[in-house]
Amino acid sequence: MCSVVIEYYCLYARAIFSCSLMFLSVPVTSQEKDLRITVVRQEWGKVDSKPTSLSVSPSALWFLIGDSLQITLCSFEQEDSYRVFGALVFRQFADDCRILSVIRDDGVVSDFEFTEPHPLYTKSAKNIQIDRGADVVHHSFFSSGQALIVSSSGSLGCIELDRDQGNLVGFTTKFEKLHDIVCASTVPTSSLAVLVTCNCTCGVVDISKNVLLGLTCYGFLLHMGPPTSCASLIRGNTDAVDVVLTFSTKGGVYAVRASRKTCDDVHTDDTREYVVKFQSVQSTRYTAHSYITHCGSCVIVASVWQDMVQFAVWNEKELRSIATVENDVYSPYISGFWSGQIFIVIRADGVACPLFVTHDENNPYKLDIVPQEHLNLQSSNGALLCGNSSFFLLLVVKDAPALWAGVPNNLFVTDNGGYERTLTPCGVNVAHGDVLLTDVTLSHTSIALAKIYGSGECMGFILSNMGSEMILLGREDKPEDVTSCLVFAVREKIVFVTGNRDGSLHVWSLGKLTAVLHQVHPGEVDKLISLPTIDGTEEWGFVSVCTRYGSAVIHESEECECLRILQAPCSPLTNLVWDKQTECAVMVSGAVGSLWHVPTCHLERVLETVPFRNDTAEYLDLLSCSPRSRIITVDKISLCGQTHISLIVNVALLLEALSQVKTIKPSGFELALSILFSGISGAVHGLDETLRQLDVKLCRECAFTQRPVSTAQSVSYLLTVFIISKMLTNRTGITDQNDTQHMCALSKSLIDSGKIAEAPTPEDMIMGALPLILQFSELTRQAVRDAVRVAVKQLSPQRLSDLLAYLAQIFSTPRFYSWFRISHTTTTASEWCYKCFVRVAVVSETEVPDTISTLGSAISELKSDTNRFNELIMQTEEEQPVLLLLVILREYYSYLADNIFNDLGCVVDTLASLAFEKDGKIGTSAVKTLLSVASVEGSGFVKDCVKQWYDKNVSWRPRIIAFFGSLIEEMPVLAYMSFSIIKEIVLRALDPHNPNKEERCICALPVLRMIRLAVCRLPSVSFQQQMQLLAIGNTEGVVEVIDLKTTALVACFSSHPEAILCLSYSSDTSSHNIAVLSNKMDMVKVWQARRPKGFFEVIFSGSTIDFHLKTAIDVPKIADHDSIKFDHKLLIKCTLKWLSPHCLELYTPWHDKVQLAVV
Repeated sequence: MCSVVIEYYCLYARAIFSCSLMFLSVPVTSQEKDLRITVVRQEWGKVDSKPTSLSVSPSALWFLIGDSLQITLCSFEQEDSYRVFGALVFRQFADDCRILSVIRDDGVVSDFEFTEPHPLYTKSAKNIQIDRGADVVHHSFFSSGQALIVSSSGSLGCIELDRDQGNLVGFTTKFEKLHDIVCASTVPTSSLAVLVTCNCTCGVVDISKNVLLGLTCYGFLLHMGPPTSCASLIRGNTDAVDVVLTFSTKGGVYAVRASRKTCDDVHTDDTREYVVKFQSVQSTRYTAHSYITHCGSCVIVASVWQDMVQFAVWNEKELRSIATVENDVYSPYISGFWSGQIFIVIRADGVACPLFVTHDENNPYKLDIVPQEHLNLQSSNGALLCGNSSFFLLLVVKDAPALWAGVPNNLFVTDNGGYERTLTPCGVNVAHGDVLLTDVTLSHTSIALAKIYGSGECMGFILSNMGSEMILLGREDKPEDVTSCLVFAVREKIVFVTGNRDGSLHVWSLGKLTAVLHQVHPGEVDKLISLPTIDGTEEWGFVSVCTRYGSAVIHESEECECLRILQAPCSPLTNLVWDKQTECAVMVSGAVGSLWHVPTCHLERVLETVPFRNDTAEYLDLLSCSPRSRIITVDKISLCGQTHISLIVNVALLLEALSQVKTIKPSGFELALSILFSGISGAVHGLDETLRQLDVKLCRECAFTQRPVSTAQSVSYLLTVFIISKMLTNRTGITDQNDTQHMCALSKSLIDSGKIAEAPTPEDMIMGALPLILQFSELTRQAVRDAVRVAVKQLSPQRLSDLLAYLAQIFSTPRFYSWFRISHTTTTASEWCYKCFVRVAVVSETEVPDTISTLGSAISELKSDTNRFNELIMQTEEEQPVLLLLVILREYYSYLADNIFNDLGCVVDTLASLAFEKDGKIGTSAVKTLLSVASVEGSGFVKDCVKQWYDKNVSWRPRIIAFFGSLIEEMPVLAYMSFSIIKEIVLRALDPHNPNKEERCICALPVLRMIRLAVCRLPSVSFQQQMQLLAIGNTEGVVEVIDLKTTALVACFSSHPEAILCLSYSSDTSSHNIAVLSNKMDMVKVWQARRPKGFFEVIFSGSTIDFHLKTAIDVPKIADHDSIKFDHKLLIKCTLKWLSPHCLELYTPWHDKVQLAVV
């Protein structure tokens, strides 16, 4: 069994991490094949804003530089040169342990395999997918030629470097008990590393032996939030590692001790030694860090905050804060390092501030700190190359991506005296092709991909729902000086703007240079951003930004002239927050910001503390936000000197918009459908006609091409197009297509069109679809279940048995959390409910006999668990298990009733108690589940169960009547079939002579709402406003007229021998007519009330009304009327409406507002 589980884990896990929230990342490029590989990220809608970090090996032979996406590996060569080896990334592999890969400049992808060191294994990967758990949280060297790289998911990459051989040897590993890593550190002079999770659990790992030595949880630190950095060391011959944890959110530094004894369980430690720092504000970009060094018998801890450096002494007993050095400028401190007794702290503006620290051995809690002369590094990417207390050398990198292009004067070494020596690239890695710059602009109706070539040509590739085209945007004389570009449309005219290194802007229109704006910024223009529309300021087109010097300029849309100039309080600019509601912009540098009122260009104030909020439609950080619409987000990834563009489609929002397509279509709706279905629409029967009916236009040919998505994303792609096509065909009533053939045709079309490389397996489809049943709305769940059913049909009995065996094992591993995207620890009850859901979801779709051992075992296990099912659904202390069980009942009630539960009466009664007693999510979900039960059981459920509940439970009565309203809204056909029971209960509650006053009081409002819904939603119910008369037609062709003032039946007559489709009460009180149509649809009968005449007739008739047939109107005959079969759905698709006392309007699926004369 173990081997089966391992094998199937490798097969299915790629679907686990691609479909949990259904974000589909589609790589795109221009028509020329200028990229050997494509890189996509899943779910990432923002440009990663983590600052670049630099680390140097102890031997000063290697260095690593990168952000959370990639780490560039470089070596120092002879004659003051350096060489770039490749980019290190954690890409999604066949399991949860993202594998560390090396991507070279020629596009070759090599992997570091698992468990033990191996030479690089070259893969033929064409698409690199980086998911949320692949972001790098730490990289460093733990020996002269060994490096460690850690991802947030807990994957570790260990590399052994050999410069002479030019070889890289290493491995990737992961420990299941360590996940959600937020920071890490290596232990000096050892092969140990400390990994810290978001819940303050420290794991000590022996890298050389690939073993987890110990786990220690510090529960008393949870209130501080996740730590942002850690530093570690070993003092003496102890079995523990001393760790310093820094918390930016609450402003604290804690010293703890982590066990390094080999153990299986997590050890809880409540002992603490700490120093807390208050009143320090950290931005979301720059976080606090602590650095440690030995000083005699003590350890000195330097904590770098944005506004100060805090020094503390740590002896065997306590950690005590001794001194602080304030930051006297606005530019924040961001990092630091020790060189002997000198602590060098680096500011965000690229200035290094050395501090000479002297410790008094006689007084262990005394430190003398003497500031040294500042060094202008021109970059915040600096690290110690070598040094001591009197001399040090620093390595400085100005721009990490520029390492790949070999930009001169980008890498240099400087000493403590300010002497610099520039390093030159050796064997320059030039990006492939002639493309120097790539950017994308997204509007509500189009996507524009702009490329600047080495020849100076600037080409635009534009896609919209009206078509696609390739145009010449401009021709730059010095394309190497272009640092940013932007394409936008002004009154159907394409405008192209380029930003340059000298701070100028070039404006192009129709391929011609129309304006040159000189000295717009003091430095290079690295951002050109389209501005969100603000009422009254339509002339504002875009903003140009120079982040290095903290300047931003708002430009006019027509001529691109400068309208407003904004300046940050210091440099560099880290955030440009645009507040649409207040018409203000906040220029942020670290934690300090300047608040500008944009229409008047007035500096309101300088903010010492900047409140950060999540991006919304009204509040947006322009520097970190990617171009986006409501459904599509453009993601730009710079990797190996190339820019990779992908379009991230939010499938959940797309399906929601598709289910409500009659309303206003959200931005990006048609573009998303064009991207997904271009080239494959012929595989969907009736798709073109359906989209035409919905007024949706698809672009047939793209000006840029889609590259095949990754293997994991292939599951998402096929599921997406299948679900959308099912929703569209169901909307048009196409039900005769074979779902299995339809799925195969879609898969083949996706392969032939180059959108996916290979067809996903049925197992992948099942694993990818199951979480969607819990995540998607009610309107799309059936389409997802259809996908599961089709995939199950394609499995042989043996493969189905193996799948069920794998599913039975996955819940005992952490992979279960990744599969359903669960971010919190679940209870045993919740895990059992998830397991029950998976078993029911698969078993209910099988058509093979239950004689198969595994299938029979799963069914037997479900039957034996019915008692626990009943127990869990009755307890409401935990909300999540109850909600899961309600979904299971709602989606699979029919199967459970026929195959699993012997008696569902107890479960249905429990559902009623939840629906009619509980509030919130449980009550709402229970009502939906009761509606699902009613749809299966039919009108007998209302007659036998609901009426019985109404009689027995007075407190339930208002909610039961409200339940009838929901029944009318969601299942009008069933409400029509059960309306005789509903009518009886409603009249009883409304009867003014009802002796039960409590029932009348609490049910009055629900009854009125339900009657209003019945009149609006059921064509067989009509209301005469002036006389307060309610006319109801039933399935036996009888019309009843009820006086709502007295709840008395004032008339009852047989109108047709067939069921009544619709009726309409005339608003004219003088004629007092009722028009009635039956399901035969041959004639409309108009019945008129006869008023009593004479004294005795009035007395003996009482309140009753006598209706007689006034006239019968022939309905235009339907072609092939005899072949039309009665469908209960006709009961809600036909309407009659009085236009005047002498004219009726009839609407049916065959009669479009036909007017009938009433004589």
